[in-house]
Amino acid sequence: MKRTRNISIVLNSLFFLVISYVAWYRRQEVLSEAQEFGKDVNAWDITFAIQNDMYLILFFLMPLLLFLSFRTIEQQYEPTILIRVGSFRNWVYYSTKRYVRAVLTLFGFVLLLSLLSASDQSFTLQWSPYSRLATSGNISHYLVSSFHSPLSVIFLKPILWLLASIVLHGFMCIVFLLHEKRNGLLLQAAGVVFWCIFSFKSSFGVGEFFSPATYFSVGAVSNIMHPWIALVILSLAIVLIYLLAQWMRPLRQLLTSRNEFVPYLTYAMLASLYIFLSSSRASTELQTIGDLFVVVFYGVSAEDSSFLQLVSHLILFFGLAYLSQLRLQDQMTAIGPYTWMRYQRLEKWALHVFVKEGRFYLLALSLLILGTMGIGMLQGVSLSLSTNLLSISPMQLLLQLIGISMLQLMLYSLFSFILLWQFPDGYAMLGVFGILSVFLLPNFNRYGIIPSGLNGFAQLQSFSLTHLLIVLLIYVGLSLVWLYLLFQKSIRI
Repeated sequence: MKRTRNISIVLNSLFFLVISYVAWYRRQEVLSEAQEFGKDVNAWDITFAIQNDMYLILFFLMPLLLFLSFRTIEQQYEPTILIRVGSFRNWVYYSTKRYVRAVLTLFGFVLLLSLLSASDQSFTLQWSPYSRLATSGNISHYLVSSFHSPLSVIFLKPILWLLASIVLHGFMCIVFLLHEKRNGLLLQAAGVVFWCIFSFKSSFGVGEFFSPATYFSVGAVSNIMHPWIALVILSLAIVLIYLLAQWMRPLRQLLTSRNEFVPYLTYAMLASLYIFLSSSRASTELQTIGDLFVVVFYGVSAEDSSFLQLVSHLILFFGLAYLSQLRLQDQMTAIGPYTWMRYQRLEKWALHVFVKEGRFYLLALSLLILGTMGIGMLQGVSLSLSTNLLSISPMQLLLQLIGISMLQLMLYSLFSFILLWQFPDGYAMLGVFGILSVFLLPNFNRYGIIPSGLNGFAQLQSFSLTHLLIVLLIYVGLSLVWLYLLFQKSIRI
């Protein structure tokens, strides 16, 4: 508890320093731009530039709000408090009240500092000439079309922040009540930050709509909807959180009985969302199903990489590898006398396990391909495997999409099996996935010899199919030899 309090003090101090610097920086930026274009400014231009800075919201405000939510849940989720409040719904309400008290101080500081930073300018009831200037850094330009007066923005801003904070904490509470694990709560917070950054960087309308960070900026909200509609959406979200808290007990019972399906359902939702968003984003470039396959399964390479391409491989293929790891853990946990009687040798049992994993991967790839084709048909693209996006034949496209992907996925499973055999808790595998993720970044796999992400179409820009096939086969062979030696060591012990 003391450690958490110390972290809170450090984070608050850091936030105050950062918001002070951002306020000064944004003020200078507005004044310099206004001077460059010869436009007069008023106090609202500086105030709104500070309050709606998305980088400040994403990288400082959101992590701090999520930390406060984490600390509040951790401190208030006690048996005595649950008994006193009487229900999960009342506990969510009780926890949210304490959370709101904590964040009001931060919001008050941001509002006050943004107003003080513009105190040498006039606070008029009308927009300034600079407000109507259409530049990328002028936040007021996006607000002029939605609000007749700056006072409407000042009135809306605190309400929007308050409702968005309640929804954010309510979501954290609801998901936490489904698993009740501290590490799970940390993963929730990390997932929210990741989703907010992903939505902002990729500029997906659907992603921004579901991003909590969007609703902390009146300017960001104005880009995707009328700001007053955002209040209705947040209010409906609060009602939904209330209903979920009311039905928490039956929801927990349902998830307990169907717990093994949750990872698969989560993967299916993320993969479907990614395929839909990526195809929508590149819809003007798509002419054939082959083009769509290249866009969806493009992946990364040392010379050609982007944030979205990295996320695509993490979701589609590392996600499948994680599901395989869960399956392998179940297989190893189930080892018993009957297993020895049936297979008699570890190698024979392992072969049976990997055949099952191969079938699983083949089924998953088939569903991904069929889902991609279905979306392509809805968009009206031609049912042809030829593509103009890469200089490859339809046969090469299929070999990369199915053959190389199967080898890459089976290699991930071999890594998982070897590490799970030595470290059954599975934490070592998370470290390996983390290392493999690093090699997906630009310039890390320049020679194509690291077995990570080789099944992406981006690799065909630098390497031939033969090169990728040989590299993966070498790693598969070495992994099988390593696994055989581990089995021999286990038998001797």
